Amino acid sequence: MTRSFASPPLAPSAAEEASVLARDGVTRLTLRVGQTFAARTEARALVHDFALAQGKRAVEDKRRSGGNRFVYVCNSTTPCGFEVRGYKSQKPRPARFVISGFCAQHSDGCAGKPAITQRQVLQQLQALAAAGGTDALPRSKADVQRVLKAALGTDVPTRMAYRAKDAFAGTARQSASREIQKLESLLVQFQALNAAAAVRVRVESDASSDATESGGASADDANDAGGRAHTSSSSSSTFRRAFVKFPFAEHIQRHGCARVLGLHVAPMGAASVLRDSHVLELVAKDGNCDSYVLAVALCDATTARARHRSVTPAAATDLEAQESAPPSAVAPAPPRKPVVSTEAFAWFLRECLASGLALDMPLLCDRTSELVLAAAQVLAVGSSLLVQCTQHLIDKMASALKAPLPSNVVACVWRAQAAATRAEYDDELATLSLSVDGKAVADYLASLDPQTWTKHCVVRKFPLYNWQTTTLGESENPAVLAARDGGPIELFQGYMERCMRTLYARKSDAGQRLASGQELTMFAHDVLDDQRQSAVHCCVAPSDGDSGAAYVWDSREAFPKKRRVNLSAKSCLCAYPDQVGLPCKHLIAALQFFNSRGSTWTLPSLCHPLYSTRAYFEAYGRVSGVEMPVNEELELNPNLSVREKGSSTRRCSNCLGIGHNKRKCPSSGSHQDA
Repeated sequence: MTRSFASPPLAPSAAEEASVLARDGVTRLTLRVGQTFAARTEARALVHDFALAQGKRAVEDKRRSGGNRFVYVCNSTTPCGFEVRGYKSQKPRPARFVISGFCAQHSDGCAGKPAITQRQVLQQLQALAAAGGTDALPRSKADVQRVLKAALGTDVPTRMAYRAKDAFAGTARQSASREIQKLESLLVQFQALNAAAAVRVRVESDASSDATESGGASADDANDAGGRAHTSSSSSSTFRRAFVKFPFAEHIQRHGCARVLGLHVAPMGAASVLRDSHVLELVAKDGNCDSYVLAVALCDATTARARHRSVTPAAATDLEAQESAPPSAVAPAPPRKPVVSTEAFAWFLRECLASGLALDMPLLCDRTSELVLAAAQVLAVGSSLLVQCTQHLIDKMASALKAPLPSNVVACVWRAQAAATRAEYDDELATLSLSVDGKAVADYLASLDPQTWTKHCVVRKFPLYNWQTTTLGESENPAVLAARDGGPIELFQGYMERCMRTLYARKSDAGQRLASGQELTMFAHDVLDDQRQSAVHCCVAPSDGDSGAAYVWDSREAFPKKRRVNLSAKSCLCAYPDQVGLPCKHLIAALQFFNSRGSTWTLPSLCHPLYSTRAYFEAYGRVSGVEMPVNEELELNPNLSVREKGSSTRRCSNCLGIGHNKRKCPSSGSHQDA
């Protein structure tokens, strides 16, 4: 019951205005005589927030409130002078609620305690989520209580925590649904403005198990007439995936990019409304060592519980021993985490192929079981060209060891991947085994198939251009990271704007380089300058001046290795020209030796055509500008929604729809609601 005490009269001048700093340390709350509000709830919210900032709680005095008037007092069990009075204005519309007077000071004997309302809990969670705090995302009732205790120093009742968590999740779903409902319009208009682009939105009908798509030609929906199936029908649908192939991607890949790709998978940011979804990027690099995103997709995530594996590879593979062990001896299974399904990977690869992109080349990626299976289903070469990303491998080992790897161990892993021969690779593993920290890492690497991640296994087969990670530099762009913290509209608009800016800048740069008469890209010039400095220390033993054959070694090495080079064949026994496409120090030393004796070998002739200014101009010099849809042009599809996390996936046995059973099936004429 609300207690009411006779309060002292309000001071006429001291109570005209009062301010207090909110618990966030930034917001200043102000009470003022004559202050107006459009609704009674707004006035109540300000009084509650003002009292909470004072470490108290304000409640409505039911005995003195009613009709057009309201009075809020402190919830103290002892007499307290805090009081806020207000009334509803009788003036014609708009109706206003006015603060008529207040006393913001609590009495010395006030026994009031802080208490938080559900509105304040939800408001605080939304503020922390907007700030990008991972801890602000409530996964359970305990999370809500912990977050609010840390932010406001106030305990949250269990029932209120449950309700606030559900309300917060509902608000996030509504925000996600509103953006998803505009996403199809954004992508379709982007394709209409840029004929060289390709888009696809895949949804699942709630009334059946059929998945439909909208956009260009479908890669896996041949039953639809013309490959088009719009989601704007009267039936409701659930968003599954969205795909964009950016303008001129296949042209740039064919004329100006190296034959190696990066497939990077990254979760949406912690502050995103789709934080359990993943972004898939297909990235290439041109002759100037600049990355270019060929295609990107947003996929909903499935969850999978991996079998727990021990740190030691031998123990990790001994699953029978773990299963036969008593429950107390088996480590608990790791928590569920969102992963990209085989179906989503296969869909992304099919869409890339259908849009004209080439995938018959090495693909740097995180070789998960889902991706390996999808590649075996879709790609003609299967999973043989999937190269394990070294950075992902290091992260996996750190996760298995449950501790960050020391810097010297990490450096040794990178050297092992870049080893040009099996002997060098074995030497790096032996070096790792000598240290306590590196022993477990060496055992882990020894259990892997070198064909899946090391360079020495692909020398003379296909070049990797010294690339060791999936990102190729693009996904570490701060703008990319910021876009993943937003919603789906912000994500794709960010990629579209970046594509527009990139093509504009590189087209201008390509024209200037070609007009200046430069033969090679700036990246090639920088690499050749470094190799020239090293070539000064090389010794040359000529063999044939016509073909440019010679034996070259570095005089600085303790045990010099003679390398057989051939200028006409652009070959050297070291792996550098084969893997990078640029002449190594041995080739440059031989070129300088023969040219000093009358030959006319040139450095550009020893470089891969990829690094020529002409190839760079062919890739970017003739592309047209990219256009973007504006927000005012986007249309809303109210029938499209986001799958609710944790929702039931059981289907109706009558219509195969999700969310009801056969007794409540809407397609059944005799169904009755329970």
